[in-house]
Amino acid sequence: MTVRALRSELRKALHLNGVRLAALVAVVLAAVVSGHDLLANSSASASPGAAAASADGALQSAAVAEVLAALAGIVVATAETSSRTLAITLSLVPRRRAVFAAKWLVALLVCGGIAVAALVGAALGGIIETAALPSALPGRPTPSTIVARVPHVLPAVLAATLLVGLLWAAVASLARLRTPVLGGYVVYAFGLTNAVALSSPAVARWLPEGAAQGLTRPVLMVQIGWHTASGHPLTAAPAAVYLATLVVVTTAGALAAFAHRDVVQ
Repeated sequence: MTVRALRSELRKALHLNGVRLAALVAVVLAAVVSGHDLLANSSASASPGAAAASADGALQSAAVAEVLAALAGIVVATAETSSRTLAITLSLVPRRRAVFAAKWLVALLVCGGIAVAALVGAALGGIIETAALPSALPGRPTPSTIVARVPHVLPAVLAATLLVGLLWAAVASLARLRTPVLGGYVVYAFGLTNAVALSSPAVARWLPEGAAQGLTRPVLMVQIGWHTASGHPLTAAPAAVYLATLVVVTTAGALAAFAHRDVVQ
């Protein structure tokens, strides 16, 4: 992979309206959910860790970035096939694996950026809520507590967002067509996952979005029913390994397809 290829792909991604919109929505949505979470769930406990736990719960609202990273990953992976400019790119950088590697790294940077943007939004939402509606509850976090807890929440949110986003970017790279993949993802993410979660929690935890709940709070399958005996989510380490395996396998398939694909203008 050349630096020129990476810079070119990054420039293209940053000019995509879908990527910009995903980052903006991540900030706003995480802020709203975080503020609501603090308003509804501030603890009355005076225990030393109560405020930190409340802050962590609010900051994990940044897990909405998983959905937006998946959408942005699909947009990035299908940008050139949708605009029919892939042949031009390959004429400038004939080494297909280098082009694919650059696109994959850009997808990683985009997904990571959306995760960070969502966490910033969650922190801002919590700070605004605690400042606008002060409370005497002993377990209610202060703005300084919220800021101090950001580094503790960031690794889990970042890992879940990157793994889910890169998985869907690889799926989109295999399918190539943006509109069907975006439509399919919306139906899958907001319909099928919840249907499986409600009917069979033990199966739902092996869906990528279900496995991600081993790292962060529920985002899509909020009625997963983990309280049932068969529905316990994966813990953090198995969830991360499982999702990483899905990403590696799917990305390898996407690379093989990209390396041998016929490209016409």
